[in-house]
Amino acid sequence: ASRKLGFPILYGDGSRPAVLQSAGISCPKAVMVMYTARNKTTEAVQSLRLAFPAVPIYARALDLKHLLDLKKAGATDAILESAETSLQLGSKLLKGFGVMSDDVNFLRQLIRDSMELQAQEG
Repeated sequence: ASRKLGFPILYGDGSRPAVLQSAGISCPKAVMVMYTARNKTTEAVQSLRLAFPAVPIYARALDLKHLLDLKKAGATDAILESAETSLQLGSKLLKGFGVMSDDVNFLRQLIRDSMELQAQEG
């Protein structure tokens, strides 16, 4: 569907810079890493960071420790998949109760920051 809309969609092991380069991607604008395996995700971030030092790399983290590992490996940012689902559901609940969007967004960011601090301390 994305190709029909004109987006250049490519399939292959994007964790390998040589694959990206052979597909004509010598300097990606950004990279998103979404593997389900912890080690594969971390290795992909490390490899991509070495190949593309200035390119933003976003990754899916399985838990708080993984999130910190991904940032150490070079991810620009990482998102906890289970936490984000919970935050989104909680946000919808609060909005359903009439809490203002700005307040919900503030609380959501406060919780994210708190989780990251807890992971760094533990």
